[in-house]
Amino acid sequence: MVMRLLRHLFILIFVVIVLSTLTLSSQTKKILQDDPTPPTNPVRLVFIHHSTGGNWLADGYGGLGKALKQNNYYVSDVCYSWGINSIGDRTDLGNWWEWFRDPENSPSYLTELYQIDQMDGQYGEFERLSENFYFIRNKNNTFYLFQMKIG
Repeated sequence: MVMRLLRHLFILIFVVIVLSTLTLSSQTKKILQDDPTPPTNPVRLVFIHHSTGGNWLADGYGGLGKALKQNNYYVSDVCYSWGINSIGDRTDLGNWWEWFRDPENSPSYLTELYQIDQMDGQYGEFERLSENFYFIRNKNNTFYLFQMKIG
């Protein structure tokens, strides 16, 4: 009798755990789902890249710049030779600390990134939102996309 009671208790506990896991799983999926809706107001984005990223942006190659424009992003980009100490030459994963955490140079790099408004164009030009938008002047960039050098 005791064994039978323990077996029923075990089954009940197992069912409760499974049901709570399913409920949490569906709630987590809702939280983690991508929202493909473009922002309502224009967003300034800086794409930090090496050559491949420049090709992705170029209208004559990857078309990413145009796609971002069509989704309400005002894109600037930085690449080779950009910035203090040519930090644009260093976009490998191991260099991220230098961009964002180096106590000596990071504040200067980030100040420039917050304010930059340029199309590097080393790998082809891309469409951007009109410069007449109110948000472009006196606003900082709010979103950063980082493409690592591979190989």
